[in-house]
Amino acid sequence: MEKKHLFVGILLLIFWLVLTGNLHPFNLLEGVFLAALVTFLSHVLLSGLWEELRLGIRGIWRFWVCLARLTVDIFKANTDVGERVLDPKLPISPAVVKFKTSLKGVLPKVMLAGFITLRPGTLAVDFEGDIIHVHCLADSFAKELMEREAEKAVLWIFEEER
Repeated sequence: MEKKHLFVGILLLIFWLVLTGNLHPFNLLEGVFLAALVTFLSHVLLSGLWEELRLGIRGIWRFWVCLARLTVDIFKANTDVGERVLDPKLPISPAVVKFKTSLKGVLPKVMLAGFITLRPGTLAVDFEGDIIHVHCLADSFAKELMEREAEKAVLWIFEEER
């Protein structure tokens, strides 16, 4: 984050607090969230990232469809990882794997990293060009990652050709 973004966020938070006149912790948290959101959206709109996004109504619809599927994956992730932590008989063999993506552009790659992180037993930890380093809790999660379901979802959202 650049200093100017931090400065804008702080100014927006101060503006929020002056308008509401309330220092209750919930109000403060709400102000931080809204200031961060407005700062982010301003950056996206003013920096030209919006043109890279190129999502129309169809792309936004596809995003929500994938988000619904991702919600199911999040539920599966919580139950599966919870079982592995509570039952010592279930296999845990952590490893970092390299995942090469065919996605173009920064935004689709970041979305893919988010999808990977929210899937069961995986965490995107680093980028190197087209390579995403992913920490997997067990071999089964690495195998599932290599089926490329998350990448297919992002390709579908951005309507990219494989």
